[in-house]
Amino acid sequence: MKKSGYIIWTAAVIALSLILLGGCADGKENLSGAVYADSYEMDLHLDTEQKTLSGTADIHFTNRTDGELERVVVRNYPASILKELKKGSAEISAVTAEDGSPLSFSAGKDPSVVTVELGGQSLAPEESAVIKVTYKTDIPEVRDRFGVYREGKDEYYLLTFCFPMLSVFEDGKWNDSPYIFDGESTYSKVCDYKVRFEAPEDFLVAASGNETTTEAGVTEIKAENMRDMSIIASNNMEVQTDTAAGIRINNYTFRHPGYDWIDTYNELTMESAKESVEMFTELFGAYPYEELDVIQCADDGGMEYPGLILIGLPDVDPREGLMKGMENQGSGPTLCLLVAHETAHQWFYAAVGNDQYQEPWLDESFANYCENGIYGLAYPPALKRAIEIQEAASGQEVCLGWGSEEEVEEFLPKEPDKINQSYEAYKNNTDDYGWIVYEQGAQFLFELRKAMGDDRFFSMMREYYKTYCLKEAAGKDFVDLIHKYDDSKKVQRVIDRYIA
Repeated sequence: MKKSGYIIWTAAVIALSLILLGGCADGKENLSGAVYADSYEMDLHLDTEQKTLSGTADIHFTNRTDGELERVVVRNYPASILKELKKGSAEISAVTAEDGSPLSFSAGKDPSVVTVELGGQSLAPEESAVIKVTYKTDIPEVRDRFGVYREGKDEYYLLTFCFPMLSVFEDGKWNDSPYIFDGESTYSKVCDYKVRFEAPEDFLVAASGNETTTEAGVTEIKAENMRDMSIIASNNMEVQTDTAAGIRINNYTFRHPGYDWIDTYNELTMESAKESVEMFTELFGAYPYEELDVIQCADDGGMEYPGLILIGLPDVDPREGLMKGMENQGSGPTLCLLVAHETAHQWFYAAVGNDQYQEPWLDESFANYCENGIYGLAYPPALKRAIEIQEAASGQEVCLGWGSEEEVEEFLPKEPDKINQSYEAYKNNTDDYGWIVYEQGAQFLFELRKAMGDDRFFSMMREYYKTYCLKEAAGKDFVDLIHKYDDSKKVQRVIDRYIA
């Protein structure tokens, strides 16, 4: 394994990391010309017999435009998901105003886009209102971020992108980007959630924000300043807790009695999460929430939500052990890098938001650079341990994708693609999406750091994080900040190579 020429932290980064940012400011902006959710109050019921989720969502919002607001758009994402999967349906049965009067609504060609007519309840500028959405959705049996996975009597419910959400009205239009399965396409501003979630009493529940289980299987969830909500529930899950950089980390794992290797897998998950939180806090600024939930799931990859990340357990016989090679997610090094990637999204997506359909590079490129160019090249203890275990089990040397700084430089593209494209450019070739947005986007940040030098690069990144924490950034905002710290021809050449 080639590690020459790189150490865990350069002296410059150590010096810079001693100056930490405070917590993010409240992200609820009074944006002129915009409409978005101020808060949600949800009362939800999980029916594990029928495999359905049902309930109500009270959506609070304000008309921040300069004209009368006659209609709003609610996103019913599970309708699109289930239509594509051909597995059940998701129906909104009623929408009512705050006084209980019914409001008319209709879905468009994309069933996730639901237009609600406010009728006589039209809002004048700066007026606020509440609508109640009553809905029910089937939960598909799939290993995905929305679905249920069953193994004997054990059940694992991933309830994400399945709650009614108010779309964002901005620049004179409602956001109607389609749901995509091989990436993320949602766009929302931070708001507060208050949720009553009912599930069987033997289920453990984890969620964005803070959760407290009360009597009769009812979990009260309070989540503040979050742009999405996720709930995970299982009758075969346990939790271990630790801290890093003053943040509580809850590691939720499946129970696999009798398989010693799973203990190592779980330990590596926790250790890499702690290392990632500490690194990214030092380099970028303080994590904006009190806790981070790291949840083992039945998906075959990872996924990020504010205050919560999903880490997929590979679909392998647990008796086979923690080996198989780097192409198998069961390998320890892959696990550590995956945890680092999803944890980085807490800084770039959860804290600094972006339109994931129009500018996916603003979160995925950053997370992939943090995964490989910061965490991976640092070779922290958990990753070193995972590599040693992997090599002992397989008898082969482990070679990481970014094994050393010299290796990265050797394989930099001569003519990279432009990374600042919307998902629309990739919809017919998702391989390009992964290669350009993830890999070449990370290479852009690698080259940018080399051109700027550590001092200017990390100073710029900290200001970017501080400025847009719990808000949203566009690509132009990031490029403008680069120019503020370094407007040299050398840096401009890097920008021109990757950004149109």
